[in-house]
Amino acid sequence: MWFVLPATGWYGFWMKDMRFAIDLVWVGDDRRVLKVEALEPCGQGDCPSRFPPAPVSRVLEVNRGEFHAPVGSPIELGCQLYQP
Repeated sequence: MWFVLPATGWYGFWMKDMRFAIDLVWVGDDRRVLKVEALEPCGQGDCPSRFPPAPVSRVLEVNRGEFHAPVGSPIELGCQLYQP
């Protein structure tokens, strides 16, 4: 999931009611990776919020282990039209 936030800031994310682990990719204004953080589901109990290492304008959530770019890498997203 690609989150485009309303303004650059210190947004917190949590894993309440999630059923699978994800990697959270914090992305700065320059569309470069600031940090990749592995998050585990926490169920309905005490779910800590995770915050970026610096203000962010975008956040990418992907299945655990599927993001392989290092910190500092540019993020480029595109789309491909489905043609049956």
